Amino acid sequence: YYNVSLIYDGYRVLVDTQDRKMVIEDAKWKATTVLNKPRIEISGGYFMETGLDHSQTILELSETTRIIIDHGTIIRNATDGYVIMNGQITKIGDDGGDLRITPQSLMNQEAQREIIKMLDNTADFLLLKGKNMSQEEIDKTANQLLSIFGSINKAISHALSNPLESDLALNLAREKANYDDIFNSLPADSSKIRYVEEYTQEEWAAEATRLVQQQIARQMAAEMERVMEILEDTLVDRMRTLPDSVRYEVNGNSMVVTVGRAADVLKEDHYCTDWTVAFPERVEYLNTEEIVNDTLIRVSLICYVINPYAYVDNADVLVSSGALSSSLKTKAGIVIDVNQTTDPISITGRGGGKPDGSVLMLVSDYLSYQILDVHTFHTIQWNSSVVIEIYPTLLLKEVDNNTEIWAFVGFQRLPGPYEKDHDFRFKIDKTRKSSVFISSWDLFNRTGLFYVGMGVRSLTDEVGEEKEEDQSEGEITGIEGNWNFIRSMDYDYRLRAITKGCFFFVMDLERWDSHGIKTGVYVGDSTIQCLTYHMTYYAGGIYTPPVPVDFDYKYVEQIYPKSCLVLLSIFLIICHQSLITWMANRHTYMDQSKSQLHVLVDNHPLDTYKYILAVDTGFQMYATTDSQIHVSLVGDESEAIDRVLIGEEEKGRRLKWGTTERFLLVSKYPLGQLKYLSLWIDSVGLQHRESWFCKRVVVYDLQTEAEFLFEVDNWLGTQNGDGKTERTVGAAKKRPFFLREALWAHRLFENIAYIAMYTGGGTLWRLRVSRPLHSISVYFSMFIVAFINIIVSQKEDFSHLPSFEKNVFDFYFSIRDLLFGLLFSVLLLPLTILHPLAFRYVRSDVEENRLRKLQR
Repeated sequence: YYNVSLIYDGYRVLVDTQDRKMVIEDAKWKATTVLNKPRIEISGGYFMETGLDHSQTILELSETTRIIIDHGTIIRNATDGYVIMNGQITKIGDDGGDLRITPQSLMNQEAQREIIKMLDNTADFLLLKGKNMSQEEIDKTANQLLSIFGSINKAISHALSNPLESDLALNLAREKANYDDIFNSLPADSSKIRYVEEYTQEEWAAEATRLVQQQIARQMAAEMERVMEILEDTLVDRMRTLPDSVRYEVNGNSMVVTVGRAADVLKEDHYCTDWTVAFPERVEYLNTEEIVNDTLIRVSLICYVINPYAYVDNADVLVSSGALSSSLKTKAGIVIDVNQTTDPISITGRGGGKPDGSVLMLVSDYLSYQILDVHTFHTIQWNSSVVIEIYPTLLLKEVDNNTEIWAFVGFQRLPGPYEKDHDFRFKIDKTRKSSVFISSWDLFNRTGLFYVGMGVRSLTDEVGEEKEEDQSEGEITGIEGNWNFIRSMDYDYRLRAITKGCFFFVMDLERWDSHGIKTGVYVGDSTIQCLTYHMTYYAGGIYTPPVPVDFDYKYVEQIYPKSCLVLLSIFLIICHQSLITWMANRHTYMDQSKSQLHVLVDNHPLDTYKYILAVDTGFQMYATTDSQIHVSLVGDESEAIDRVLIGEEEKGRRLKWGTTERFLLVSKYPLGQLKYLSLWIDSVGLQHRESWFCKRVVVYDLQTEAEFLFEVDNWLGTQNGDGKTERTVGAAKKRPFFLREALWAHRLFENIAYIAMYTGGGTLWRLRVSRPLHSISVYFSMFIVAFINIIVSQKEDFSHLPSFEKNVFDFYFSIRDLLFGLLFSVLLLPLTILHPLAFRYVRSDVEENRLRKLQR
């Protein structure tokens, strides 16, 4: 500045220029000469800017509402605006709501960055010059730093909750100017991906400013910690005799450093403003090999009224107190790793804030299904302890000794007197306040909605006609006598719930956590005790969740409406099965051959060499044919040419879908090893019955017992397939694998009643096990499974909703239902083959008649 006047009064320097006035409190200065010109150097003090006296400011909010600010001082803040300090605010008119005044920091984000640089310079200065400072200077520095840090934490807190308009505009403009770099590139951390397309301009500006402010707060907290560590080392280095302790406190922000023998230091309680730290009784309980009884150690405690780590996202819902920085170090300043103590370290302090008062509960008449007066509260802290207080509003002159008042607590469920229906219970004193403390370990992973039910227990057998009872099943643990509850309550009461949580700051993850910390005993509304096994930054959270005065609920009985769909489904199944039985009986009558042996009509009566041909018709649609099938067999010794697959008239001439027909072919000479088989069709059938699908042909030599397999697996005829009327295939070189043969469709479907009742089976067993018998087997199996399902349903508990439930055509089912359905399906399969297996070894009427003829 030029043309400036300096006035010094022995304590402060007044700098007076043409356009502004400044004051340097507690100024340190000296006069020097540079190039024969006088010069005044100011090396220390507090810089303040004097303000102008403010008279009155009127803010017109609407036509009927205005705010008047009287008196105060106008000063220039760190932005390009002005601030009215210490004014009196008056509201005139009505804007439809209460006037809310939110504190705001006078420092913009650029000024905060300058403060970070100043703190860095301060740390460097202490590191270089701290040892040379006098005791008065070091004490003054410590007090000033605590005062400054308290102001910084307050300013950061206000900046996070209520940022300046200039910061909002600046950060929004910065992100718009760098939009591609910020939003069109994928960050390394996927959690940092942001979506601002649906934001309003105000929301976008608020988020951009919050992120920048969090970064500044992070850097500020790190610089504060660095400065305090250097200050702590400087204080310890200046100690001449041990044990020794130093303590500084300014406006609730304090610093305590104690140095001495481990055995002496740890047995004492250490106090830091509102916080108290008590170590285990013996050094061994710290569970570390770095120290013994005679090791010189130091305990460092730093307390902040406003938490410097409140900028993280989960701080708002967990932490309500300031912060305690606790550390255990060697005298040289090396941190001792304390993280698994055998006995807990007790930390007691103020949890921040003042809990709200209790809520008056006016008891009304109970409904017919009600035995408890139920209320709720909702917790938001992880693994916090809960204190529930209940006390009558008026002291009862006469106490009914025939009744007791009980409270039942349930987490995310309505409580009841049954032991399975509540998580906690406690007895209420009718004449004074009653409370129950539920520790954080008992509430591990229980954060959310809690229910509290109040009930009157009758100690007599007679509960009266107007007061019905509810008696639990079985005995109640720890209770003597009847466990009956009267459906009314004869006095009003007050109810309050307090949650307390202990948390430590995880530096690497930048979040508050409660893992491994237990909330201690209840020590008052505003005090919290934490039991921990390591040392770091700690904070507490005390909240009073609101308890609604009226909690209405309706008891809904789980009634399953009668549905005609179930009856209709059963009716349709019965009709379907009856129709299948009728059709099975009809087709059994039409199936004249039933896979008996057909003697070819073109066999010569003098020929003696016999072959059996097993011809499998496939399961393809339209595989049945009315055409005649011709076959030729070629062996290495002879051949049988143009034999017609037609047997006796009474056994039927048609080759049917999904069946196996057997033919007796007689030749004059043995054919030897069969090489080829030729099939052709005369195409005399009509429409789709003109074609035929042959799956395979098995030729069995009755003399040598040799078996030859010919895999055809194709159509013959012009209506289906490729239109060819003739196929020639060679004999299979290897016998089919036994498992493939066992699972051959014609064999497999013979044993599956669901299919056999339609097809009758493809093999000879359909002579003994008819289609109607397969249908009756299915009937029987369904009846057995339905009977088992009825028994299971009688034992099932329908009072609780399943974890997984789906609705298909108004039928509700769960995973349990699917599993039972799968089990019943598996159970049906063996039941359906019991009858076929039993009747398979019983001769049919045809066989009995033939046997009697042979015997005669």
